[in-house]
Amino acid sequence: MPALPPTAADPGADLVTPDTAGTARPAPGTPSGRAPDGCLPGRGALTLRGDGLDLVFRRAVDGDGRRWPGRAREVAAQQLELWKLGGLVDDVRLVVSELLSNAVCHGHGDVALRLTCRDGEVRLDVTTTGAAQNQPCAWGPENLPSPSEDDENGRGLLLVQALAEDWGVSEDVSRVWCTLTAAAPADEPECEVAAAG
Repeated sequence: MPALPPTAADPGADLVTPDTAGTARPAPGTPSGRAPDGCLPGRGALTLRGDGLDLVFRRAVDGDGRRWPGRAREVAAQQLELWKLGGLVDDVRLVVSELLSNAVCHGHGDVALRLTCRDGEVRLDVTTTGAAQNQPCAWGPENLPSPSEDDENGRGLLLVQALAEDWGVSEDVSRVWCTLTAAAPADEPECEVAAAG
């Protein structure tokens, strides 16, 4: 019969401490693939508020930022449907994708999307920690890029300009915001009061 490996019960046992000793581990019962706080990496932390939602991606937990715009598009589209603003879904998806992609590419910290709706106006705020602080923003509503036909980049803010009612960049370059408003459908008939018969 082969000898059993030493255990802590054996007084002379030489126990080897694994390299992972002392590191954070998921709580008991946490499904595999989740972070120690129970969140799915790459999905961001979603907080619903009375007038909208916040979706925060943490680089230390959510890993590859290239996946974040897709998740943000998904969450924004679902929220617009709940608000009965399905007509804005395509435009908001595109704007969210552009602003989140810029935050991932040009920021170095966590990235947050705030989506709010008041009186039919949807506002998107994308903030990032670790942006190029105290440096002037190269692009903004008054100064848009002019990419050549051969340029592969540089058209995102032009799309935001075309789709948004208004948009801007904070002085410290940590936040970009925009507003979009749903247009009333042109083919929808005016409401009529039925005559009592």
